[in-house]
Parts: sequence; structure tokens; C-alpha cells
Amino acid sequence: MGSGRDEIYFGDLGIKLKDIKDTFKELLSNVKVICTDEPRRVKSLVTVKRIEDITDDIMELRSIKTAEEVSFMKKALQITEEALWRVLESLIPGLREYEVAGMLEGVMRYLGADGYAFETIVASGPNSAYPHAVPTSRELRQGDVVVIDLGAKYNGYSSDMTRTITMGSVPKEVKNALEVISEAVNNAVDVACDGVDARTVDSAARDTLKRYGLSKYFIHSTGHGVGIDVHEKPRLSQSSKEILREGMIVTIEPGIYIHGRYGIRIENMILIKKRKSEVLNKKPLIYTG
Repeated sequence: MGSGRDEIYFGDLGIKLKDIKDTFKELLSNVKVICTDEPRRVKSLVTVKRIEDITDDIMELRSIKTAEEVSFMKKALQITEEALWRVLESLIPGLREYEVAGMLEGVMRYLGADGYAFETIVASGPNSAYPHAVPTSRELRQGDVVVIDLGAKYNGYSSDMTRTITMGSVPKEVKNALEVISEAVNNAVDVACDGVDARTVDSAARDTLKRYGLSKYFIHSTGHGVGIDVHEKPRLSQSSKEILREGMIVTIEPGIYIHGRYGIRIENMILIKKRKSEVLNKKPLIYTG
């Protein structure tokens, strides 16, 4: 690499930001522009005429997956699903939320995960009414609704899935709501394909809940892109202006949250294709034991 370049794209070099100054001391003395997705950190490390933020460009490129990236993410999801189903088989009242989370993470590691896409969510009873609940010392009880949101990483790529299970007998209201959320997932998947705007997918899920009088309890977007990070472009919401493109991998995750009572969320990952997207999950939307 010569020392007369005007611009450097550090994202292509595979180096750690903290090593920039020492590693490229001579090169940086002649650089006028640095293009990076970490402008603040780079600015604190080097002196240069202009630092250009190319975060949006990088995220746009990352939103379309290569065949190899898809294979890594399918493997990550396979590990996630297998871990969840193994743990569900041994789920009993009396286990604490954080114990279940630990079991899930341990099994994911055992099955080959090289990490976790995010901190595993296990939220039972009234805790399930919080979309981003963290595992607590609360014990699982008969009649509980339990939301489990987890994701393994494989070769650096993330997965993300959610299932809502019931501990023993639950009211008919809960059973019906589970069916409605499942229907919302399927309806959103059915319209998601290349060229469709993200709002259309969000509307498909939201309108399903509206027909059953549940839309007021749906308090987040329908989904998001997944890749190296668990949250990437695009965002599937009413405010989104993004268009789905072939090769994107996104989540579909409608949910309802009734404060003080229970919450339900079901989440699948799909690969956007020309006409009909591919559901990457192999396990059913509703766990029946």
C-alpha cells in the first residue's frame, strides 16, 4: 500500500480502531479523508482534514446477504431452535427465569454457537408484558405465559427467534391470542418479498391484530433486518421508507403486551426472495410439547 492515497476506507482493512495510529503512522501523514462507520472513535485517535461517516452505506451493503452469509445464519438459527426445543422439554414450575436463560445459553454453546446475538430473554407471568424484559429470579408457575427470545451466533452471524409457551392450563383468552399472533406472523410473511415496502409488511401484521381488537397492545415494529448484528436494516414499521430486496434476512415478530397480566410474541426469520420469501425457521409457531 502506497502512502499517497487521499482516502482510506478502514472497514476494508480489518484492523482494530485502537491500532490505527501506530499501524498506519506514515500513511496517515498524507491522508486528507478517512471514511468510516466509527467517525467519533476515529476522530479521537487520529488527526485528519475530514472524517466521513459512511455508516448508512455500509449498513445498506450489509443488508443484502451472500449465499455464504445465508448459510451461516441458517446454521445459527438451527442451533437456536434446537437449543430452545431441548430446554422446553425439561421446563418445569419452580425454575427461575435466569436459570432457564442460562440453560438455553449453555445448550446453544454445546450445539456449536460461538456466542449469543443478545442477552436471552425469559419473561414469565406479568414480566412477559415487557417487550425487553431481562431474566429475573421469578419462579415459573403453573398457568404462566412465558416469552422466550433468544439467538445464537455462528461464524459471527446472528439469529433471532421468539416463542411464547404456556405452563399448564391457561385461559381461553390466552390461547386465542396465541392463534391471532400466529396468524399475524403468517400474514406478514405472505406479503414480504422483493420490491415490497416495509410498511406493507408491518400493516399486514398490525391489521390482523386490529381485526381481533388487539392492535392497541402491539407497541413495537413488526420486524428488523438481521446479520452480523441482531438489529440491522431494514426496519419493518409504519415509519419506515425502506424497500425489501432479495437477499435480505428479516424478522417477523408481532406481539401484544397487556400490562400486569401477560405478553405474547412470536418471531420467525425469513429470507426475502423475488416472489415468496423463505421462512428459515423449522419449528412450529406454537409449542405443544
